Order: sequence, then structure tokens, then C-alpha cells
Amino acid sequence: MIHSFNAGRFQAGSVPEVTARAYANSQTFTAGALLVLDANGLVVECADHPTLVSCVAVQGADTGYGYQAANNPVEITGQEQKVSTYDIASKVTQFVGRMVNGAGANAPVTPTQTDVGEEFGAKQLTNGDWVIDHSETTDVCLVVTAIDTEGKYAYFRFIDSAIGL
Repeated sequence: MIHSFNAGRFQAGSVPEVTARAYANSQTFTAGALLVLDANGLVVECADHPTLVSCVAVQGADTGYGYQAANNPVEITGQEQKVSTYDIASKVTQFVGRMVNGAGANAPVTPTQTDVGEEFGAKQLTNGDWVIDHSETTDVCLVVTAIDTEGKYAYFRFIDSAIGL
């Protein structure tokens, strides 16, 4: 089962574009989180129903080089406060995620063919997972490009007006 957003499809012969980005202090996001650049050019996790998104986290905060070292050594060398992120501006990568109907994980939605081409918002559940909010059609940031009714998830791209680099 898909929990949070991830790269789902990309053009034949290509791979998702990944960039290492510095993130702001005190961030606790997990893999699949929607991130946006702050005023200092650092990535921070988006608020619910973002209308501006810069990238999608490939890994969680504080999981890079020098973090979570074995046996918790006092000195950690090479520690970098950066996180790998999927580039959303390239339009090469389609992402995949599950749908809910506003109320959270307890209100899953099986996508239908009528959802393809429709724009929706995204929200974060209390467990940290990011999902497509089927009930949010005002504060939108993504468009559904394909569905998988058996897996109960949707493929999507970020809409041009939501891409903030």
C-alpha cells in the first residue's frame, strides 16, 4: 500500500530528477512530504492544502550523511543538513499517491476515470503521510494523469501555477 507521495512514472529511458537541498532547522518531515522554499532558500514542509510546492522529499529530515550514526558517537563528521528531493518542475516525473475525502485516512477514495484531468489539493494526515484530497478543489496543486483502481491510487503531476522554485 502506498502511504505518502512517491515517484510513480517517468519517460522511458529516464529516471526521476533528484536534487540535494538544504532544509531549515527543526524540520521533522518524512519521505514523500511536500516541501517549499522559505525566505532563506531552505526547504520546509508545506502546510495543508498548499498552493505552492517546490519539491517532494525522497528522504526524511535528519536522515542524511552523519545523522543516525551507529552507536551514537560524540563526534559526527560529514554531517550535512540536506535532503534529497524529487524535482517537480521537469514534468518528466509523474508522482503517485492515494486519495482521501477530506476527513483523513478513514475516508479513502478509490479514484475513477472521471478523476483523470481533474485538479485537487493535497493534505497531510496526522501520521505524516501526504495524500490527494479529493474534496479539495479550491486550493489545488496537482492534476490526476492516470489511475489504478486495483491499487486504489492515482498518478499525478503538479500544476504549473503551484510550482515554486
